[in-house]
Amino acid sequence: MPVARPGFVVSGSEDLQALVSSPLLHLAKGIHKDDWQIFFGGTGCQPAAARSDQKFTSFMVCLQAALNGDGIMLGWEHLMQSYFELGLLARVGQRRVHTDRGYFACLNKRAAGTKIHIGSGLGCPDSSPTTEGGLL
Repeated sequence: MPVARPGFVVSGSEDLQALVSSPLLHLAKGIHKDDWQIFFGGTGCQPAAARSDQKFTSFMVCLQAALNGDGIMLGWEHLMQSYFELGLLARVGQRRVHTDRGYFACLNKRAAGTKIHIGSGLGCPDSSPTTEGGLL
């Protein structure tokens, strides 16, 4: 799902053409390098190639750019929830894309027995890996 700093101006944010014309922040590594193409897939909108200052190899650096108001990033809704609740980020538009990709939380031996909360409150009570599907 697209997210940006509240007040980030996207005229007609419900309009995909306005969104595709906005500064889009890209994760430029691995399976995420085509996320904007996947997001706009089948809509007739084609995002422009990212400028070098809009490409990030780290999710956290991309997130910080969105928090700074540098553009719109794609985030996983449940991972963005606390930023929404704090008023630091806002949803842009209504379009959501569900993928079959997920993320993994793998705990080392020091974390064994520690309850870990991920996004919507899913817990991982032991050191076994956990998978949760992603929503862009």
